[in-house]
Amino acid sequence: MLYTDSGYWIALFADADECHARAAELWPSLSKESLQLSEHCLGEVFTFLASRFGHHQAKEKCLGLLADKRMTIVQAAVSDFHPAIETASKFNVSFADAITARLMENDGVKQLVSFDADFDKFPKIKRVH
Repeated sequence: MLYTDSGYWIALFADADECHARAAELWPSLSKESLQLSEHCLGEVFTFLASRFGHHQAKEKCLGLLADKRMTIVQAAVSDFHPAIETASKFNVSFADAITARLMENDGVKQLVSFDADFDKFPKIKRVH
């Protein structure tokens, strides 16, 4: 099981993204894995794609993620919010990154597919990039 960050999906879906080639290169090995994505990161993917490519494109890509049987959208509990806010403040990262780190800790997952170097601030997370 691997967690994925919004930046991976944005890079994969946006041909002009500087990390697109690497995202596409990673896809064949990732397509065989069970993948996790937080609901907050799904929101980031939709918002970014909608702002760059329009709501129709964002809808198509995000619905594709939801329909993928290998993908699990992980929802944070309200009890995760306080620790995530503390973590975001401690490591100077976004709330979405802190929630992802919290959910990974809850699930005992150490690997994250991400191009976001902020995740290198978390000693227990190994970034796949």
